[in-house]
Amino acid sequence: QGQYRIIRQDIQLEVVFSPSNATGQDVTWSVTRGSLYGSVDNRGVFTGIESGFSTVKATTEDGMYSATYRIEIM
Repeated sequence: QGQYRIIRQDIQLEVVFSPSNATGQDVTWSVTRGSLYGSVDNRGVFTGIESGFSTVKATTEDGMYSATYRIEIM
C-alpha cells in the first residue's frame, strides 16, 4: 500500500512487479473509495478533483493480486 499527497493535479501511479520479468503485468485501475475527489484512467494517471481522500486500486489481469494507494487531495 502506498500513500500520496497531491494538490489538485495529475499523478502517474506505478506498479512494481517482483520479479521484474513476471508474466501478466497488465493491471486494471479503479477508484474504490472517494470517487468524488479524484479519478484514475486506464494508464494509472490519477487526477485530483477536489479536497479529500481517494483510494485507488490496481488489480492484475488475472485478479490474483492487487495493490492500493491512498491519496490525499489538498
